[in-house]
Amino acid sequence: MKGLLLILSLLPVLQDGTVLEETFVEGIVISAPAHPNLDQSVQTNYRTASATQNNRTAYIQTPDGARGLKLVFQHLDPEARKLERFSHVRINIQGAEVAEGGKVVKGIPNGAVVSVEPGSRDDVPLKIRRVRELTEDDLYTWVSIPDCEFVFKDGSYCNILESYAARPADNRALGGNGMMGTWQTLLTDDDGVPLYAVINSRVPWRRSGNGVPQGKGTFSGIYVRSDILRYGKVYAPQLRPLEEADFDFAWEGPSSFNTLCEWNWDDNVKTIRTEEGEKDYIKRQKVLPDKGEGRLYVDFEASTYRGRDVNNPAVEPDNGYKVGSRGQVPYGSLQVRTMAKNWWDWGSDCGNALVVKFSLAGITGGRLVLDFSFAAGDNYSGNTRMCPVYWGVEVSTDDRAYARIDIPDITCRALPWWERELDGVTYYTSAEAGMGLTEHQVVLPSSLFGAKDVWVRITPVRKNATTLAMYGSDNGVLRPNSQLWTYLEFGTIAIRYK
Repeated sequence: MKGLLLILSLLPVLQDGTVLEETFVEGIVISAPAHPNLDQSVQTNYRTASATQNNRTAYIQTPDGARGLKLVFQHLDPEARKLERFSHVRINIQGAEVAEGGKVVKGIPNGAVVSVEPGSRDDVPLKIRRVRELTEDDLYTWVSIPDCEFVFKDGSYCNILESYAARPADNRALGGNGMMGTWQTLLTDDDGVPLYAVINSRVPWRRSGNGVPQGKGTFSGIYVRSDILRYGKVYAPQLRPLEEADFDFAWEGPSSFNTLCEWNWDDNVKTIRTEEGEKDYIKRQKVLPDKGEGRLYVDFEASTYRGRDVNNPAVEPDNGYKVGSRGQVPYGSLQVRTMAKNWWDWGSDCGNALVVKFSLAGITGGRLVLDFSFAAGDNYSGNTRMCPVYWGVEVSTDDRAYARIDIPDITCRALPWWERELDGVTYYTSAEAGMGLTEHQVVLPSSLFGAKDVWVRITPVRKNATTLAMYGSDNGVLRPNSQLWTYLEFGTIAIRYK
């Protein structure tokens, strides 16, 4: 790769490979040095993670905002820390490695920053995009998405089990092992297209106690592409905000969507409301929604209780099971307990399911969605094994012929556990364990509008099951003779339309 200067807005993208000769890039810095929300932490052993990669990362874009670069320095170069937000920089990337189709420059050596000129926020152009308009050219640039809202409006910006995120020095009352690096929260724009806010556990405003805005507004951040191992693969765009103000939403206001039926468990009581009255647990009784009209049930042999969520807006020192303890909300989810083998219909060779039934009679619209959050286990390693990992959604208008929604498999991650001995073997918290309930939106066929009855099944689509392995935790297999019990937590489940 040759040349003395590459002005990104005028010349082709960099070519992947090692930069052998002096090569300069120029741009405006849209990140801030060592900001806590630039990149993922890297797990260094079973109890700790390093934020070094985050602290070595910066993002620059062209003055017109047309293209951007992710820069990863080789060391915590003092010169790299000069890359203040909005400054105009010139960097020699000789010796670095270009990757991801010319979008990422890794291993930038010491002394590479040639010049830094101060700038201001006005130097970064306002770049407005609908979610569906985002392209590869927008990657690693600062973008603003109008008319956004949080899909799940309970909890905080980053709903995680805080004791796995906090370093002991941060809050000794919480303890913590500092492993958690990155989590994400689901949003949608008023076209009904989902996106994720990617937020690291070091971000100080992630759980301020104020909750999240209930209305709509503009969401701004660095458009990134991050495969978050603890979360599982997602296929919606991701933005990394730098300030709470990047969620420029109304604190109160209407949604772009109408809620047809929703189960959110916000009353936080032990009992479950069913057609047959209040129950401490149920088998196949139909659960009444907290909003709207519908029914929810499991279609196989299982016991269903109230479980825990981690969507409390505040963090308090450990206080047992009171609301706020380490971000947890007791009785804030629906917990399905069953033997692992019961998640599969062995005669028909397909998954069993949690089912939502509702009516769309007389209702018209342009977009119909299923929103839900879930996680495997209950923070105890013995209850984490053998939960189905890969899930899908099916729909029917007669409860007999079901059609699979054509989407990539949805990953269900196991909630974390402290290191624990089982059958003489010590299992440490997996690097693939989630830190909360993962959030998902599935678009349902618009042909369902007007249907008298609709059934939606949330179901395993493969026999892969969770293990306690540090990596490759999806390599377990559901078997018809398994005697292991599984615990699966479902958070908010909702059918919405517009």
